[in-house]
Amino acid sequence: MEKVNLSLNGIPGTLWEIRRQENIHPYLGLRQAILIIDTQEKALRQGSLSQKQMRLNLKTQQQALSNSSGDERDILLAEIEITQYQLNSFDQLLLDVKAELNAAIEEKLRIERSNPAMTAGTYESIQASYADESFQCKLARSVVISVLSAARGISEGAAEVLYDSSCLPVEDQQRFKSCIENQLQQLLLAPVNPLYPSLTSTNGGANGSFIS
Repeated sequence: MEKVNLSLNGIPGTLWEIRRQENIHPYLGLRQAILIIDTQEKALRQGSLSQKQMRLNLKTQQQALSNSSGDERDILLAEIEITQYQLNSFDQLLLDVKAELNAAIEEKLRIERSNPAMTAGTYESIQASYADESFQCKLARSVVISVLSAARGISEGAAEVLYDSSCLPVEDQQRFKSCIENQLQQLLLAPVNPLYPSLTSTNGGANGSFIS
């Protein structure tokens, strides 16, 4: 089993997805946490079932091995090897799913503790109090990102990441911004490759700052 997560998100990605929504409005952060919990619980149940089915299949293959010979035995040995490899992959998958599920559960509880009124009412009262408000905040975010994109001369995708990065802890924000600036500086100061357009005309220049 690997000691690194092989899933795309991992714990950092899970926290990012929840907190960037919470950054827009706590209601959206809670909603995102619940969606991730639901998805990962389903994945955990499905993965556990598939793992049991695979173990049963492996047992059947191993029992058939004693009565086989020649090409049939070689085929069974190859099938057993593949099944064992798949079982190991499932172990890693389930480990990643459990880690992301636990992270989402902790985030859900944290948001609920910070916003007790948001979870104390009925479905109807919470919708009336928070759903509309959070949707307006979501619309405002879209406008701000578009304006930021035009003001900085960057794509809306890049502006969106910069906007969302404010959900990170202060120390992580500084590290993130330094990482961007260092990589941009390396690219902008590098010799121009004739196969690609020059980056030096990008708003901000080699010595400019793309982020505040």
